[in-house]
Amino acid sequence: MNTKNESAEDHEIEVSPEQKKARRFVTVWSCLYVVFFPLICWMALWSILIFDSPSITIFIGIPIICAFLCVPLSMLVSIWKMWSHYFNKQYSKIHWFCALPFFMLLFAICINIAVQKLFLGR
Repeated sequence: MNTKNESAEDHEIEVSPEQKKARRFVTVWSCLYVVFFPLICWMALWSILIFDSPSITIFIGIPIICAFLCVPLSMLVSIWKMWSHYFNKQYSKIHWFCALPFFMLLFAICINIAVQKLFLGR
């Protein structure tokens, strides 16, 4: 005869340590990205000030601005992909999507340096 307590225990879902770790990881990084998104977005929008320099043409400035605008957009994509992989139980891929905004920032800095070296000789 099943009592009320036994039937409740039958419906418990086992959570693996890997799942707990992934959930904690995704939650922390999602919260950090949500908190820092307005600041990063504001900084990316300020990249338009690159045109204050008289030596920067539209041909040089637009790729730099687009590269820096990709950083806040990658934060949104990162949150979406981290949670979708978490719910699909693909825990090993979560770490790569967590680092996506950092890769995009590195890409934006490299584009900035390359464009200025190639076209401005700085």
